[in-house]
Amino acid sequence: MKFRGALVSLIVTINNYNYVGDVGYGELPHKAIPIVQENNSLIITDINGGYHSIYKATDLVYVQKWKENVWQIQYEAILERREIHDFDYYIEYNQNNPNSTFVKHLLITTVPKYYDRATMTYNKLTLTKENKKEQFEVLLNTYRKFSKKDFNLNVEIKRLE
Repeated sequence: MKFRGALVSLIVTINNYNYVGDVGYGELPHKAIPIVQENNSLIITDINGGYHSIYKATDLVYVQKWKENVWQIQYEAILERREIHDFDYYIEYNQNNPNSTFVKHLLITTVPKYYDRATMTYNKLTLTKENKKEQFEVLLNTYRKFSKKDFNLNVEIKRLE
């Protein structure tokens, strides 16, 4: 199930140009993506591929990824100001609803000092640094070490125990 308005991204204006700044949970680049008219596409490239952001209307933006020789929509955003409490329902859903991807599947991600990105799922740790990915198997006897070292978490994850 997809929720309109559930994804939090920031639109930042610098020198009269708008940029998408993602919060970093997905596979979007760590760099801000300039929002441009469709025919002036500016491509941002990182380890996960090429991305751009275009205006589809004055209040509608597409963030797209180049996949299989075509631009595919990662998400669309309606340009409207929101307050943090406007996301209460979505935050609650993502944290507690059995249908939420974040409840169904373990996902921990961060931008630690010594990597560009670290992401751990229930079976894999991915460390990204300087456009190279290293992957490690997550097991009962390794997840606590990874969670402490790479995420500064000292927790028991029941589904892994």
